[in-house]
Amino acid sequence: MAKSTLFYLDNESFEVKLVGITRSVSNVLQYDTQSPVDGIRHRHVMGKYLAYTLTFPEVIPEGMESEYARLYDKLTELKDWLTVKLPFNNALLTFEASVEDGVTDNLIRRRNDNYQWGGLTFILKSRKPYITE
Repeated sequence: MAKSTLFYLDNESFEVKLVGITRSVSNVLQYDTQSPVDGIRHRHVMGKYLAYTLTFPEVIPEGMESEYARLYDKLTELKDWLTVKLPFNNALLTFEASVEDGVTDNLIRRRNDNYQWGGLTFILKSRKPYITE
C-alpha cells in the first residue's frame, strides 16, 4: 500500500494510507465532424487535460483518523482550485486542479460519539491542458 507522500494539496501532505491513484487524459476538441460527402471523420484536438482519481482504504488504520478528517476537510473547502502535486511518469507534476463533484466516503462504524469513516474516493481535474498546440 502506497503512502500519501505521493500527493500534495496546496503544499500539504496527508499521512493517510492510499490504495491507488488512477490517471486519465481527456481531449478538448475544436471540432469533431464527419463529412457527409466522403464519410471521413475530421477533428482537431486543442489540448489534453489530466484527471486523477485517488482511492483510500475502506478502513482507515488506527491513528490516522485525524489526518483522514483533515484531508476530507481540505477536499470540501469552498475553493475553486487547489495546487496539486501528483506522480506523472518519473516525477511529481505540479498543476492547478479542481476537486470534482463526487467526493465520497462511507461511515464504517460508530462507537459512543466517535464515527469512523473510510473508503474515500475523489477526482482532481486539471485547470489547464498539460499538452496544447
